[in-house]
Amino acid sequence: MLTTVPLTPELIRGALELEPTAHGLLPHRLPAAARVQNTDPQLAMAEGQPSGVRLALRTAATVLELDTLPTKRVYPGAPPRPDGVYDLLVDGELTASGSVPGGRTLVIDLATGRGEPRPGAAPGTLRFTGLDAREKDVEIWLPHQETTELVALRANAPVEPLPARGRRV
Repeated sequence: MLTTVPLTPELIRGALELEPTAHGLLPHRLPAAARVQNTDPQLAMAEGQPSGVRLALRTAATVLELDTLPTKRVYPGAPPRPDGVYDLLVDGELTASGSVPGGRTLVIDLATGRGEPRPGAAPGTLRFTGLDAREKDVEIWLPHQETTELVALRANAPVEPLPARGRRV
């Protein structure tokens, strides 16, 4: 049986700020004070893409589920971009990858750089199964090229934040 794990700042690494939304948490790579000063839509788009952001936890879970609401970029006249990739690392080793289809879209005008948001589907679920039933360090790295709202995390064993390693960032 899966239990919902509260998405707390202690579980999320690589984001300078987590903005509460109607669905969950939106990771940002710039603090709010810097974002309000910005007038460049391209910078706003880039800072909202969670490159380097990940969930970092310790667990004996064999099943993990992550609900997210992605925002995909669409460039009229260009081929569709692939769905963002979420990477699962167990004890530092890449174990699995997956994507969350659907979500919202942001239609980007290539001439002006302006984006027009379009509503989309409900949040989607990324499911990782078959994990070893032992205590392990788990990281779920978020896609680097699409905005990702974190909605819910579920596991079939207790989860705790991964201890800080004292590494400089």
